[in-house]
Formats: sequence, structure tokens, C-alpha cells
Amino acid sequence: MMQPPSIEQILSDNDLSGLIYQKFMVEIGKLKQESHQRSNSLADITQSWNEARELNRRLEMFFNQSTVNKCAIASFSAHLLFSSLTRETLDLGTRLQMMMDINDWRMHFRDDCIQLAMRLLTHSTKENLPSYYNKYWIVAQHLIYACLFILLDMLMMKSEEDDAKLNKVKIALQTLRTLKSSHFTANVGVAVIDKLCNLVSLVRLGKTPETVENISLQTFLSELEIANPCDPRSRKRHRVCPPPGYSHLL
Repeated sequence: MMQPPSIEQILSDNDLSGLIYQKFMVEIGKLKQESHQRSNSLADITQSWNEARELNRRLEMFFNQSTVNKCAIASFSAHLLFSSLTRETLDLGTRLQMMMDINDWRMHFRDDCIQLAMRLLTHSTKENLPSYYNKYWIVAQHLIYACLFILLDMLMMKSEEDDAKLNKVKIALQTLRTLKSSHFTANVGVAVIDKLCNLVSLVRLGKTPETVENISLQTFLSELEIANPCDPRSRKRHRVCPPPGYSHLL
């Protein structure tokens, strides 16, 4: 009887690593689906949160094998899986925030959510990260979500790490700009993050960059380049979502 392959064998083989990637992605999709199919009570979302944390633990245990020479597919798989699962876990944390007293959420979940968001910011902005790792538009969406979470949290609650957090967001913003995404939501996200950075600098850190003085609604909307869904010429210029027949990962 054949023995199942070891973790070392899987992480050094492109085909086996691809299968493991698909298995984890199915589990992430199942977790997300079930979290929305449940009654949406505090107990149910907390259960989904705990399941996501456990899946995070398993994912880290599997891919973080420092003694293993990972193949290209294993390394890329780990990047995409960590990005997707961290984003889904953070989303569950923000759903809990809407269902709980803010002081209870702050006491039991805020620190974990900040760590998740900062992990996303660090994950996609590491030095020597292959450029194609961030080319999937969904990775940019995860990065935008993390930036928005950190900035909005900074507006609500002050901390001693605000300067460091804002710097992380600004580094992530530079990464997003280099991607030069053609997707509408990514362009909107970059514009909103840019303005929120200025707002946080002014309100939370007491800094007054000149750009804050010049922000107006008209300028803001023109920078967003919002497409009119009723105008076929506008639809050609801006894609609100990937076109039919294309994977959302492309």
C-alpha cells in the first residue's frame, strides 16, 4: 500500500502543490458561504470567526515549513491563500463589530483584526516579492480592504502606533499605484485611501499637508473617474467588474 506524500514532498512538487491550493481554496469558499447562510446572529458569526482562525492555523502549519525548498507553485499558492483567508477572517471581524457593543468588540476582537489588516499590508508589500504575485486583481482588493480598515480604525480610536500604521498604509498605497489596475473598484479604492490618509494625518496626527487644503468634492469625483452604467461609452472605458467569462482572479 502506497504511503501518502509528506508535506516536504508536496511542497517540492508543482502538481501536488496545485492540488493542495485547490483544496484550501475550496475550504475558504465553503467557510465564506456558510458564514452567510447561517442566521447571521452574533453566535453564528463568532463560530465562523473561530473556524476561520483554525483554518489560518492549519494553513500556516502546512506552508510555513522553513526547512523545505518550496517549488514555484507552492510559494505562489501560499501567497494567494494567505491573502484570501486573511481577508475573509478580517471581514468576519468587521461583521462582528456591527453586531456588538463597540467596547466589547474593542476588548475581544480589535487587536486581532488590526493584526490581520497589518498582516495583509505587509504580505503584499514585502521586498523582493515577485511582481506577478500581486497582479491578480483580487489581491489588490484585499490590500485596499486592509488599508481602509486601518484608516477608519485610526479615525475612531487613537493609539501610540498610529504613525507606524499610517506609514504602512502609505507603502501599500505605493504598491497599489504600481499595479496600474484597470478595474473600477481598484481605482476608486486608491483614490479613497489617498484622501483618507490626508484626513487621518490631519485629524489623528495633527499634521496639515497642503493637499488637504485643496481637496474638494469636484476634484475627488473627477479623480475617481466614475463610470455611468447607462452610458455605453463610459462602460467601455471602465470595468466595474471583470467581464463575463473571465475569472475574478485575472
